[in-house]
Amino acid sequence: MINKLEHKTIRAFLHLPLHKKIRIHHSQLSQFRTDLTIAQMLNLMIYGAYLMLKRIKLPQPFQICGVDSSDLASSCCPAPLATLAVGDKKVRIYSELDADCGKRRKKRNKSEYFVGYRLHTLVVLDPQTGQPYPLLSMVAPANHHDNLFLPQLAAFAQAMGLSIQVITADEAYGDAAQNQQIKQEYGVTVITPASQKVKTPAHVDAEQPQVFCDQYCEIPMRYLGKTATGHEFCCDAAPHECFRNPLCPQGREIPFDSGQFGQLPDLFKEVDRIRRLRKHMERSYNLFKHRAGLECLRLKSQHVVSAAVTFAHLATVLTEIAAPCKTRKEKRQKQLPWAA
Repeated sequence: MINKLEHKTIRAFLHLPLHKKIRIHHSQLSQFRTDLTIAQMLNLMIYGAYLMLKRIKLPQPFQICGVDSSDLASSCCPAPLATLAVGDKKVRIYSELDADCGKRRKKRNKSEYFVGYRLHTLVVLDPQTGQPYPLLSMVAPANHHDNLFLPQLAAFAQAMGLSIQVITADEAYGDAAQNQQIKQEYGVTVITPASQKVKTPAHVDAEQPQVFCDQYCEIPMRYLGKTATGHEFCCDAAPHECFRNPLCPQGREIPFDSGQFGQLPDLFKEVDRIRRLRKHMERSYNLFKHRAGLECLRLKSQHVVSAAVTFAHLATVLTEIAAPCKTRKEKRQKQLPWAA
């Protein structure tokens, strides 16, 4: 489209002469991606978020946001060039030094391991429709753990002036100590699925769910709120209802964990509801991969991949902005309301 003389508007926007057959070569486009700085990429995504929030009326502060990752397999280095033994571990060296081998969830037609990068995106959910809108994206080698990027995305969101109440993510982001630090620094509550590896605290009925003071208590305790280290409960028995009242401590604190007592305990039904909303974020990654062309990357270096992700991110945001208002209203009528 750029090199065709009849597309005068496009050529004028790029400052190309309309009377000469000056063509743009593919190498010039590749050089453009390489010359982009990290600050320029970030500013492009911030500008896209500004345009989106100006056009699409979302409640402020953002009630629910989501963070998830997606694998970006690179076709340039499917096999390592060499494998070195360092002590009792093996180090693989690839032709693309920035890429590395990572693990992904099991899929029917793909291997469990891949070589490339991982895309981490912060998404805001419309509480009325469940529609996801991407705000910020980051790229890292595939061998980096997901929970390393949740604090960075929260810090970027605060620097952009975005006020977020809740972030929902998968189990890979369920670090209890880190999520508590995010709550203290940025005021964001992180909700992840309860880890099956974490044991249920003593004297807690996980099925109800209910919390008791000890093994002899038969009256469920009342939730008071959060402290600096955990969740605080008190006795909910009426006066003279419990014969153990004089000997009972009438209070209990359960520390934060990665199980049923995260930033918000599973005692609240809204926690499970927020977890189910995380599935709506997958639409953004499908748009990134299939519509914006990130499914099969043929680019080298993390910097150039980040540039490609930035353009895919911006294209997705602009497409959502340009969507006809009529179509958006029809979606609101068809989908279930998510607002509490």
